[in-house]
Amino acid sequence: MNSPLSTPVALLVFNRPELTRRVLDVVRLARPVALYVIADGPRPDRPEDEPACAAVRAVVDAAVDWP
Repeated sequence: MNSPLSTPVALLVFNRPELTRRVLDVVRLARPVALYVIADGPRPDRPEDEPACAAVRAVVDAAVDWP
């Protein structure tokens, strides 16, 4: 088992759930002691952003499985 990464990691996300999942798969290998997720919200003039942003947040919630 790898030791956790002692350097905090910041991840900026928006509306790409599959890319977010792929990035988090790599971040999970490092198990950083602190992971800061910065998520922008949907744009008011783009109705397709709302479900995509919600999907990204669900990916983040499900992917973080370390303390």
